[in-house]
Amino acid sequence: MSTKFLKPSVTIPTSYGLTLLNALVERGMSEADLLKNTHLDRAMLQNQLGRIALLQYRAMFVNARQLQPLDGLAYELGLRSKVIKHGFVGYGPTNCANLREAFAFNERHFHVRLTGAFIPHVFMDDEQVVISLRENMLLSEELCNFMLDMVMIELCSLFAKPQGSDPDVNDWTCEIWAPYAEPAAYARYRTRLPRFHFNKPAAQIRFPSSMLDEPIASAHSVSRQPSIELCELEMLQIGTVNDFSALVLAHIVCHGGRYRVRRMDSENMLANPAFSIKQVAIAVGYADSSNFARAVFKWTGCSPKEWRRQRGLG
Repeated sequence: MSTKFLKPSVTIPTSYGLTLLNALVERGMSEADLLKNTHLDRAMLQNQLGRIALLQYRAMFVNARQLQPLDGLAYELGLRSKVIKHGFVGYGPTNCANLREAFAFNERHFHVRLTGAFIPHVFMDDEQVVISLRENMLLSEELCNFMLDMVMIELCSLFAKPQGSDPDVNDWTCEIWAPYAEPAAYARYRTRLPRFHFNKPAAQIRFPSSMLDEPIASAHSVSRQPSIELCELEMLQIGTVNDFSALVLAHIVCHGGRYRVRRMDSENMLANPAFSIKQVAIAVGYADSSNFARAVFKWTGCSPKEWRRQRGLG
């Protein structure tokens, strides 16, 4: 395995940068100091459909590290992570029939979130399902460990919630292997986190294999399809796939989506407040949100915002 140097083409969603920025500002750091030499501003990070270079994320991390210690920050970010942060990659597993489908979904679309930074691999080890993350870019040890902690906790949370577990009350059904020594900050967060095992040979998340075929209560095949299509489109755009089927899929998504039942997809996704109206519009084939709003009014007699308000969704 040859580790690659970190390149400007390695990108992550802007939501990851915004989450980091907000957490650091909460710790009392200056936004101007954090964004120094990153060529970023808050408006760019608030673009829900945008991406930033991992180099820019690293620059923000380095700026913060120079201002104060970052003890426990990865744990905090992992614990506060919400489905909306991960967009369609986070939403898709909640609509899978079971964890087996959810694992397959995430293994396929993981690159949409962390393009090339880590390579996931799912396999069985006795009675456990293992998700192994291998570093694929030359990161500093501190940044690599920070990102591994955050990503592994987020993945544990994403897989726990569809199963009805509540990580907020420490109802974790997974454990984490970390390839480094226990950090001092771990003791302060121990009771809120999945169980960690340190000094292991690889970064891994482990679940009981008995969970694989348990049904997910929120499963909805119609709602899942837009997530799959948007993830495939984004993979095509960032260069992680390049085949004819993806090109056809991109054409369907971007040019009207005539092959899906638009109204059903629209209402299913509007019913999930994790998605902005703009994200729903794009998912069902409307590049212009105003055209989407007119279509929803034609179907329902009200705007998307009013449709949600009538159902207590915002």
